[in-house]
Amino acid sequence: MKTHARSSSLHRWFAVLAVLAACLGFTRRASASVALDAANRAFAEGRYADAVARYERLLEHEGYSAPVLFDLGNAYLRDKQPARALLAYERARLLAPRDPALARNLVQAEAATGFAEPSSTVTRLARSLTLDEWTRLGAATFWLAACATVGAFVLRRGRGWLRLAAAGGAVVAGVSLAAIASASRVTDTGLVLEAAPLLVSPFAGAESSGSLRPGAEVELERTHDSFALVRDRAGHEGWIERGAVAPIVPDGAKFSACISS
Repeated sequence: MKTHARSSSLHRWFAVLAVLAACLGFTRRASASVALDAANRAFAEGRYADAVARYERLLEHEGYSAPVLFDLGNAYLRDKQPARALLAYERARLLAPRDPALARNLVQAEAATGFAEPSSTVTRLARSLTLDEWTRLGAATFWLAACATVGAFVLRRGRGWLRLAAAGGAVVAGVSLAAIASASRVTDTGLVLEAAPLLVSPFAGAESSGSLRPGAEVELERTHDSFALVRDRAGHEGWIERGAVAPIVPDGAKFSACISS
């Protein structure tokens, strides 16, 4: 009897905890919806700086999502900050690479900054799918090629089709690997957010070897105190203040989890 009573008591506690968890989840979703509505209202009323701040807070508290990043990019673009809009769109594209509205607005931001899409075929191909999608495709086609190759050796019939399947799977797997390698490099890529001198050493007042314009895509090599060593597409290397550049893939696990989900 005591065991039965203890079991009933545990079941009641689990039920209470489940109800509390559901209530908390509902409250959080409702709060996020209210925050998003407020940000959208600010945007619709032309209060773009306010909308930017609200979208940023929403991303900070609720995690990254392509729709909110898209809205943030729109607000930055209307607020005459095309480099920051470009950053938001690039982050959104990592999560939703085939969104046509996002692609159109990204082109607008590129035009406003004066920096066009990279011309590399591999880069454009890599950005057509998410990193997780390329990984799944590569794994599936690799096993298809492996199984078809084994089948071609073991079976007497249908060898032609099996060899064709093995060759096709190997080609797609190879393309996937190249795309994965290209897509993975985005973790070391950043965008210049404001005009910044390119310094020869990581110290305030150091000699400048040139400058970088907002919207320039750079490779992030390493950091030192408040400076980052970067290399632009033309191969120019130097140090800029860390506040003038932002990685396309933000620091922290939240965004990485979004990319791989």
